[in-house]
Amino acid sequence: MNIKQKIKQILLLSFVVFGNWAYAIRPYSETTETIDSISRFIDLESVSIQAVRANERTPVSFSTMDKTEIQRLNNVTNIPVLLQLMPSVVATTENGTAMGNTSFRIRGVDASRINVTINGLPLNNPASQEVFWVNLPNLSGFLNSVQVQRGVGTSTNGSAAFGASVNLETEKISPQPNLDVSTTVGSFNTLSTNVSAGSGLLKNGMFAEGSYSKINSDGYIRNGKIDYQSAYFSTGLVKSKPFLKVNYWYGDQKTGITWRGATKEQLERDRRFNEDGLIFANSPIRYDNETDNYRSHIFQAFYAYTISDHWIFNTGFNYTNGFGYYETFRANRRFSDFGFNPQTVDGTTYSRSDVIRQQFMSNDFYVANINFMYAKNSLNMTIGGNYSYYDGDHYGRLKWVQRNENISPKDNWYENVMKKTEASFFTKFEYTFFEKFNAFLDLQYRYVNQELSGVDSDLLQLDFSKDYSFFNPKIGLSFQIDAHQKLYAFVAKSSREPRRSDVKENANVKPEHLTNYELGYQINKNRLAFGSNIYFMDYKDQFVPNGRLSESGYALMDNVAKSYRLGVELVGGYQICKPLRIDANLTLSQNKILDYLVLDALHDPNTWLPVRPVQYKERTLKSSDLAFSPNVVGSGILTYSPIQNLNIMLTGKYVGKQFFDNFSTPENQLDIYFVCDLNVRYEYPLKGKDGRKIYVQGVINNLFNKDYISNANTYTTYFIDGTSFTESRFFVQAPIHFSIKLGVKL
Repeated sequence: MNIKQKIKQILLLSFVVFGNWAYAIRPYSETTETIDSISRFIDLESVSIQAVRANERTPVSFSTMDKTEIQRLNNVTNIPVLLQLMPSVVATTENGTAMGNTSFRIRGVDASRINVTINGLPLNNPASQEVFWVNLPNLSGFLNSVQVQRGVGTSTNGSAAFGASVNLETEKISPQPNLDVSTTVGSFNTLSTNVSAGSGLLKNGMFAEGSYSKINSDGYIRNGKIDYQSAYFSTGLVKSKPFLKVNYWYGDQKTGITWRGATKEQLERDRRFNEDGLIFANSPIRYDNETDNYRSHIFQAFYAYTISDHWIFNTGFNYTNGFGYYETFRANRRFSDFGFNPQTVDGTTYSRSDVIRQQFMSNDFYVANINFMYAKNSLNMTIGGNYSYYDGDHYGRLKWVQRNENISPKDNWYENVMKKTEASFFTKFEYTFFEKFNAFLDLQYRYVNQELSGVDSDLLQLDFSKDYSFFNPKIGLSFQIDAHQKLYAFVAKSSREPRRSDVKENANVKPEHLTNYELGYQINKNRLAFGSNIYFMDYKDQFVPNGRLSESGYALMDNVAKSYRLGVELVGGYQICKPLRIDANLTLSQNKILDYLVLDALHDPNTWLPVRPVQYKERTLKSSDLAFSPNVVGSGILTYSPIQNLNIMLTGKYVGKQFFDNFSTPENQLDIYFVCDLNVRYEYPLKGKDGRKIYVQGVINNLFNKDYISNANTYTTYFIDGTSFTESRFFVQAPIHFSIKLGVKL
C-alpha cells in the first residue's frame, strides 16, 4: 500500500469514527457498512485516542464534535464555552466573555471531577485535578475533534471521571501543504491573530506543521484583561506499519484577576465592578497589575506499530512543565501573617504595612502509557497501562513592602511541595454476538500516592502522606434493534482521591465513590435523529462545597455521606428541509444530598483567619439540593444554509434555577437564564487545489442583550460568640457583543 492510498484510508476512517452531529446523535445506520468494509485497517494516528474513546457500539452516553463544528463555533473561545451546547453542560466565565478564566459543569459536577485527556494522555493538573483552560490559550484552534462521555464512561488515563470525561484530539495530518492565516476583532478591544502552516505528507512519509496565536482583550469585567500567546508544533513519520508523532504546545498567559465576583450592592452601582486591585474598599485608586501569570510547555510523543492483522501496539509519553504566579496588593497587613518580624524604618517600628504579594507555583508532570489493541471476528480488546509522576512546588514572596527594613523580595514566607504518583491498568472487551448484541466489559485498577509537606500560606505546617487503591469495574450491553435503532444499558463504578486543597484543610478527608447507571435508546431514520438516556449517579462521600472559600478564591470541600443525581437526557435533530436543520437537547434532573451533616466552622472574632476555625458546630439537614445543579438544562441550534458555503446558526442555551449553596437556602439561587448567539460563516473557494478559500465569520453573542449571572459563591463566617457574617458574590456575563474573523486558507 503506497502513502497516498494510506492517507485516503486515514481520512475515510477519521470521518467514519469522528464525524458526528455534535449536539444530536450520529446516524450510525449510514456508517456501519463503511466501518465493516475497512475493519481490518486501523488509523495509526488515532490509536492513542481509540484506547480511551467510545464508539457507536459502546453502551455509554456520549457526544462528539468534529472539526467542522469546532470551526463554526470558535471565533475566540475557550473549551468550556465551545462545549456549552452539548447535553448537560453549563459553562461559566469570570470576565464575562468566552475568554479569560472559564469553566464548566457537566450534570452539575464541577471541573475538578471531569477527566480531560488530549490525544489519550491526561491533561488535568494532578494537584487540583482540574484543567485551567486559561493556561492553554486558543487550544480550540488546534483541535480536530472532541468527545464528551457523560457519567463515568469508559476507562481513561489520569484523574477519575465523576461527572464526565472529555477527550481532545489535535489536528490530523494534512496530505497537502497548507497555510491558514486569520484575524479576529471584537468588542472590548479584542484582537486575535492566528497563523498555521503545514508541509503536508512528504514522499518519504515525513510531515511537519505548526500554529501560532496571539490574543488580547480588555474583557467585560474591570481588570478582566487578557494577554495570550500560544504555539503548537507537530512532526513525525508515517509508514505502512509504524507511526511516530511528536507534539509541542507553548502557552503564555497574563490575565487580570477576577475570581472574587461582586456583591449585589456593588453590581447595582457598577455592573462591571471588580474588587481585585482596589487599594482600599471605597477608594478609586487601584493597583493595575493584580494578575494571574502562567507559562506552560507540553511535550508529547506517540509511537504505534501494526504487529499483525489483529494486533496493534502503541505507546505515548507526555511531559508538562508549568510555572506561574498570582500578583496581588494587600493593604495594612501584619508582618506576623507572613512570618516576618516587625520592621523598623527611620526609628519607628511598624507591625503592619501595605504589601504586594506574589504566590508562585512550579510543577513538572511526567506521563507514560502503553496500549495493545486486538481485533478479530466479533471480539475487540484493549489492554492499557498508565504511569504518572507529579512534583509541584508552591511558595510565596513579597515583591514590595511599603515599610521595609530587611525583607528581601527573594525571601519565601511559605513553601510547600506536593508529590503524586499514579499507576493504572485497564482491560476492555467488546464482543458482538447474535449479530445484534454487543457486550462490553471494562476493568480498571488505579493506585495513587499523595504526599504534601512544608508550610502553607497561613504559616501552618502541612504533613500528609497516603496511598489509595481503587478497583473500577464497568459493564454494559447494547442491542441493535434494526438498522436505525439501538438500546443500551451500562453500570460503572468510580473512585476518586481528594485534591491537594482538600487534604490541606482536612487530613482526614475521605475518597469519594460513585456507582453510575445508564439506560439509553437511539433512533436515526431518514431526516430524524433522537436519543434518550436515563442516568442515576449514586455517590458515597461525595465532595461538595462547604460554604467556605480560600483566600485565593477556590471553594473548600467536605464529604457528604449519601447523595445522588437522577436525570433524563433527551437529544434530537431534524432536517426540516434541505437548507434548514434543527438540533436540540434537554436534561431534566434531581440532584440531592441525603441526611446532610453540616459542620459550621466557628472562629474567634479577635483572632479571625479566613480559613482556619477554632472549633465546629454540627447541624443536620434531612435533604437538600446539590449546589450548581439546575433541574433543567437545554440548548438548541437552528442551522440555515440558503446557498453553498454559507452557514447561519442561531444557538440558544437555557439554564434553570440553581442553588449556589448546599443548604437549599431560598435566597441563594441563581435565576433562570436563556441566551442566544448568532453565528454566520461564509467560505469563498479559490481556484486551484481543493480546500483553498477565503472565509469570513461573524458572531453576535448574547443577541438579545440579556442581563444574566452564570455563577456565584456564598460563605458564612460563624463566630464562637454566636454572631455570624454572610456574603454572596456574583459573576455577571457580558451584554450583547460582537466579533468578526477574516481568514484565508491556501
